[in-house]
Amino acid sequence: MMENGRLRTQGLVLVSGNLELVRESANSPGKLPRTLVIHHRDDACDKTPPGEVEKFKEWGGSKVTVHWLEGGSNQGDACGPMSHHGLAGLDDKVVAAITDFLR
Repeated sequence: MMENGRLRTQGLVLVSGNLELVRESANSPGKLPRTLVIHHRDDACDKTPPGEVEKFKEWGGSKVTVHWLEGGSNQGDACGPMSHHGLAGLDDKVVAAITDFLR
């Protein structure tokens, strides 16, 4: 959606996101669009610890919806695509969560 010649975001989906960087970039919860955070409970990547999810939810308030995932496969680098960080083996659940959010 365009507003005053600028693209206006109506929603944001963060998958295994670095939520600290998102908070810093937005600077204020008031600037945050409706946001879905999808995160694996056992994400071991040091840039995306699961403990940051609740802090982000508290900061963003009612604009933030959290969808936790469990299971899947976990191989290789902790921050890689075949680990819990990459939500390996959970594609159907990720797609379903995003689809539900966009409706």
